[in-house]
Amino acid sequence: MWFIWKSNQLSELSKQITDQKNIIKKIRYEQLDLITRIRYLERLIKSVCKSKLGPVGFKITSERNGEGMADMIRFNVTLPPKAAPDVVSRELTISIGDSQEVKMLGADALEAEGFEGPQDSGVVVSLVDIDDSGNRSESSSISFVLADVVPPPMPGTLGVVVLDEHFVDDAVVEPAPPSEEQFPNT
Repeated sequence: MWFIWKSNQLSELSKQITDQKNIIKKIRYEQLDLITRIRYLERLIKSVCKSKLGPVGFKITSERNGEGMADMIRFNVTLPPKAAPDVVSRELTISIGDSQEVKMLGADALEAEGFEGPQDSGVVVSLVDIDDSGNRSESSSISFVLADVVPPPMPGTLGVVVLDEHFVDDAVVEPAPPSEEQFPNT
């Protein structure tokens, strides 16, 4: 009898160990899949940011709209530091939809401010550094959509208006017992 009981226990433990091994194999496969995806994303990011200048960024600052107008998204462009000491100026090109604006900046500029475009418009921003001999660097660029990520302002202060005072019977009203729908058996 003791032998059969131990045999059953060993059989159950063996099954549990096999189940655990299968779980570990599945986790390892998922980890390898995640590592493969991360490596792909890293390669993609490196290919997008190959410029020697470093990445150009953007920061949405506000939105505005007027009667009969589309929402306009205001944004600033953040710039990487210059990559060489002989850079004397920077050329920033902003394309919003079909329009394009070129803005010349000082060599040490790290932000360009005051841009806006219609909500949901595609934007392409590129930056070229120019050295003291007039040589132009490769461009660093970014593209994005002017999405509305600005929450509306907080509502104003709430108020309460007291309408009147009225009287009720002093009789105590017992609450109804809770129904089984409110407290189902678990």
